[in-house]
Amino acid sequence: MKHQPITEKQAKNNKRIAIYEGLLGVVWIVLGITYKEPYEIVMGGAFILLCGVMYFYTDWQRKNFPIEDPQADAILEKSAKDGRTGMTVVFGIITVAFLIAFGLAMLLKK
Repeated sequence: MKHQPITEKQAKNNKRIAIYEGLLGVVWIVLGITYKEPYEIVMGGAFILLCGVMYFYTDWQRKNFPIEDPQADAILEKSAKDGRTGMTVVFGIITVAFLIAFGLAMLLKK
């Protein structure tokens, strides 16, 4: 397996993703305990384990294969900005749709 060099910003971004995804595993475990589903507890634990491996691999990769590439960092920043903009638009549309739906429900209820 060939290890790719990674910049500091890429490493921070990958670690942040691993942490956020690990929180999903915690949610699975909580839901598994709540609904008494051992499958969800096991899958949540496995998912947390895999996210931990991703986190520590990214840390190891940065320590052993560092690179400074401003162009790669610029691409990462642009991609992150575009993703945030897209999610903002999607959540905005969903929020407006719910407000309209609840508003119409309240008007038609009378």
